[in-house]
Amino acid sequence: MTATESTIRFSGHTLDKATKAKVTLENYYSNLIAQHIERKQRLAKLEDSLKDESYPPFCSENPQETYRKVMNWRETLTFPPEVPISEEAKETIVRFCCEAERRLGSQRGMDELKLAPFFRGVDWDHIRERPAAIPVEVRSIDDTSNFDDFPDVKLEIPAAPLPQDGEVIYKDWVFINYTFKRFEGLTQRGTPTKK
Repeated sequence: MTATESTIRFSGHTLDKATKAKVTLENYYSNLIAQHIERKQRLAKLEDSLKDESYPPFCSENPQETYRKVMNWRETLTFPPEVPISEEAKETIVRFCCEAERRLGSQRGMDELKLAPFFRGVDWDHIRERPAAIPVEVRSIDDTSNFDDFPDVKLEIPAAPLPQDGEVIYKDWVFINYTFKRFEGLTQRGTPTKK
C-alpha cells in the first residue's frame, strides 16, 4: 500500500454524509462559476456595444475608480477627438461636472435645464408619456421575469457504496456503551457505592 492510499475505513453513514457534502459543494461552486462566466460574457457584450457608441466620460472597471474620476473631473474629464460629440453635449456635461454654484439647474432649477441647447428637441410636457427605451412588462408585485435566469442544477447525489461480502460495517460503533456517567469514579465524590 502506498502513502497516498488511505487505510481508514468510514462507516456507510459517514461516507454518505461526506459524499452529499462533496456533491453539494461541487454544485454550489459550479453554479458560482457559471454565474461568473455569464457576468463576464454580459460585460464583454456591453463593452462591445460601447465600442460602437464610445465610452461614457467616466467609464471605469469598478465603482471606486468611477467615483475617483468623477470627484477629480478637472483632471479626468476629456473629450477625445476621435469620439464624435456635439458642442452642446460637451457644454452640458461640463455644466453638470462643476462647482455647485455654476452647475446646470442651480440658479433657476428645471427651467434652466430645459433651456440648455442639448435638450432643445425634448418635448418636456409629454416626456412621461413616451415609451421606455427598453420595454418592461411587470405582471405582478413578485414578477422576476425581467431578471437574468439562473436555472437550478439537478443534484445527483450518489449512494454510499454497499458493503462487500464478509466486510463488517462499523457504523457508529465507537459510541456503543458511551455515557457521561462512566467518569463518576474519577470525580471528587469518590467511587460510587453499590447497593
